[in-house]
Amino acid sequence: MLDKISLEIKNSIGIQTVTIWLLNNDFKKLIDKFIYFGKSEINTEIVESLVNKLYRTNKKPLQISASVYHDFNLTTEEQNFLKNSRVNLSVPLVPDNVVIGALNFSHKSSGKSYSDEDIDLLKTFAFHAAFAIENSKLEIKEIINKKLEEELKIAKRIQEGLLPQDNITIPGYKVTGFTLPAKTIGGDFYDIIKINENKFILLVADVSGKGIPSAIYMSKIQAMIQFAATEFENPMRILSEVNKQIFHNIERKYFVTILAGLLDIEKRNITFCRAGHNPVLFVKNSEVHILKSTGIALGLENGEMFDKFTEEKILAIENEDLYLFYTDGITEAMNTQREEFGEERLIKCLKQNINSEPNEIKNKILEELNNFREGNIQNDDLTLLIIKKI
Repeated sequence: MLDKISLEIKNSIGIQTVTIWLLNNDFKKLIDKFIYFGKSEINTEIVESLVNKLYRTNKKPLQISASVYHDFNLTTEEQNFLKNSRVNLSVPLVPDNVVIGALNFSHKSSGKSYSDEDIDLLKTFAFHAAFAIENSKLEIKEIINKKLEEELKIAKRIQEGLLPQDNITIPGYKVTGFTLPAKTIGGDFYDIIKINENKFILLVADVSGKGIPSAIYMSKIQAMIQFAATEFENPMRILSEVNKQIFHNIERKYFVTILAGLLDIEKRNITFCRAGHNPVLFVKNSEVHILKSTGIALGLENGEMFDKFTEEKILAIENEDLYLFYTDGITEAMNTQREEFGEERLIKCLKQNINSEPNEIKNKILEELNNFREGNIQNDDLTLLIIKKI
């Protein structure tokens, strides 16, 4: 397109040299790949300075002369730059009243001065060129955005593939899980890790932040936990080992909260370890309880404090007992008045559906959450995992 602009102007009016200034680095990369008919000076400090000086207040064509050097207080370097570029006339590129550069012309091949008709014609060229350039930028952005969308779709499918498969069953229990990122992909996850026929690790986790960086850390941490679960059965030992590994391999601005439970079918109990995460809600004898325990999020320190302040708690399991793991994307969901859903509403929803199956409870929570938000955007990833003894 820039080649065509340059060539058309030269042929139409008989100009020796056309120089295009564009205040945009992306076009520098583009033009470097092609043989360009005119000259191109893009986004250098001197070009930016000249454009700002020449067109800060006046967006009209300028015939370059000694008076222009004086009137616009041009430096010696700027004056020499114009002379070396053989600029005789400069016409700003002004789409939507914003100067994005200029079309610059040397003397006419005939040696004659630019007439008013010539300048009007070049202003028309500049007008159409400016919008053509802006349109091409939009097309480039659209191509990039489409490519990013495709890559995010692939990443989403990969992330969904990391979740437990529907065919995973735990004898004597009903289990359901759900996760919904605030963006295409996110940093929440839940997992069910089979240790042997009688033992399963259940967990939900929340990597701080949202989007692609959190999703990358999520997959890395999930893999670490799955590997650690093959070496240690104790939830505390698993999380302690993963904490030591990620402390030196995760950016300081990121950390991970996790609620992990070791379900022992044979012993009929579940051992909980909470690393800075929301407490587990559990139903026993038709009453909702909160199991609170101390714990530090993963990635905040190298291990000594983590081991000292993170504890385990064991609960016996009886028929109809139910456990709800969740992330703060549920309790911190906001309505249009910026009021949070909160733990109390979650407990109330659980009480109202206390005898329902895990999948029904999940749907009720999501329905209550959606009604509460009143159409407000989802501000955080949300995840839950429910297990019930049958």
